[in-house]
Amino acid sequence: MINHITLKRKRIRILFLLFFISLLIPIPSATIKSIPFILLFFYCLTQKDFLKNKTDRLLLTICITLTFIVFLLHGILEAKDYFFLLYGILCLKYLSSKYSIDNNDLYKYYFYVLIPISIFTFFTQGGRLSYIPDANMSINICAGESTKHGTAVIGYLLFIASLYQFTQEKLNKKTISFFLFSIYLIFFSTSRSVALSTAYVLIFYMINYKKIKIKVSLSFFFIIVCSTFLLENLSSYTQLIGHNDILNKFIRADNFDNSIGVTSGRSWLWEYHWKTFLNTNFIGGGREAIDFKVNDFIPTINEVAKAGSESPLTGMLACYGVLGFIPLFLYFYLFYYAIKKRNLIGSCIILGNIYNALTGVNLLHCLNSTNILLYLLYFQSFYISKYNLKSKTILTYERV
Repeated sequence: MINHITLKRKRIRILFLLFFISLLIPIPSATIKSIPFILLFFYCLTQKDFLKNKTDRLLLTICITLTFIVFLLHGILEAKDYFFLLYGILCLKYLSSKYSIDNNDLYKYYFYVLIPISIFTFFTQGGRLSYIPDANMSINICAGESTKHGTAVIGYLLFIASLYQFTQEKLNKKTISFFLFSIYLIFFSTSRSVALSTAYVLIFYMINYKKIKIKVSLSFFFIIVCSTFLLENLSSYTQLIGHNDILNKFIRADNFDNSIGVTSGRSWLWEYHWKTFLNTNFIGGGREAIDFKVNDFIPTINEVAKAGSESPLTGMLACYGVLGFIPLFLYFYLFYYAIKKRNLIGSCIILGNIYNALTGVNLLHCLNSTNILLYLLYFQSFYISKYNLKSKTILTYERV
């Protein structure tokens, strides 16, 4: 069904304010930092048109039912996390009909939110802040306690914004400049996870540029997901890779033979998550089973952890058991739906989100600003008419 709705551009300012508040909260707790977004999602319930669609009402009912089961099995914290895995996406789908957002908003987010926050963090918390690669060929534009993945995710966000503009066939100096800058940030962040994900998304985009190939796209998705679990085999090519100094520094081939291996301990973590899923009679072990950091001692298996939170996807199975398949199915469905509707940028966004989560960078949950922007852009990409966002025009929207 096609609906005509007027989107008010000014509403995006409310989101930017929430992003500022969340990033400025000095408490490191992810739950505390997500409070502004939790309040936003509950605000959706007060809107008369939030659950007009019967399907949305059914989805909310299913979400609440599954959350209650998780609460009975594991407790309130696990239930809260599980609820927002599902309910958050429902809210962002709704909010995409209220907020007009495009690639320019992601650029503004970088200039007006991320840069000021990084400068503020640098002067209040210290840390490294650099756009120029150091001796280890790495940069950090986030300061504070942020890891290399923080810089990489910013680059990835700008990459998606540029790709969104490419799909509109509006090539200009601004778009090309941001695209090249995004690649620069991703490469010199030295985050192999985000770099590999970006490469796959770019290949996927090029394969489907002229026309979405459904079978080829699904096959490509299946191959890259399955091949990820075989990354440890790269250690066989250490000698070949080591001859290239720049590439060697980027992927740290000199560490391939240590205890964490090519995947920086992720292969150990994948195995641990799967064994936990099986050993808990398929109901999961809750947060207790997955809430540890690298080098923490895990008494249940009498081992020192080689990785911590670097695999959110398999972590869902270890935490929630069989119920962990429900969010996984939802993410995969969003990817399939975009392909089915021949939405190139939408399928690129979800492909990247899923693969990043598989290798350690969680772009799937809905309680931080970066993920919210990516989901909003995903749902916004289903607008089927060309429009000018600067003028408050009436947009034609195909409801997802």
